[in-house]
Amino acid sequence: MVAAALLIYVALIGHTYFGLIRIAIFPGCAPCMLGSTRGLFVTLIQRALLAALLRVRAPSWQPAEFGLAAAFNLTAALACLTLQVYFYERRRQEVFGVLEAKRREYERLSNTDSLTVCPIGCG
Repeated sequence: MVAAALLIYVALIGHTYFGLIRIAIFPGCAPCMLGSTRGLFVTLIQRALLAALLRVRAPSWQPAEFGLAAAFNLTAALACLTLQVYFYERRRQEVFGVLEAKRREYERLSNTDSLTVCPIGCG
């Protein structure tokens, strides 16, 4: 749905207002919304359709002006990309913390006699 909306957006406004930059946001959102495999699949389909759209429409485009709307589009898209990286990294650190806690627990269990709760070799 989002992929289609972005393609329609580009089809309607073309390259004006730096609208194409919004397409860059989708690959970072797709895995979160659809899972990694489906997200990649939908992203590849969206990119193929975008390439076809650009092949048909881009030759007729004239140079666009950089005004307030273009600055807003560029700033908003870059802010979204920054947030995607931030939340990805934050989640990665959370998962690493959980894995590290599990590793420490398994290490403790492997060095402890489960019957006496005494370190192995203490008695």
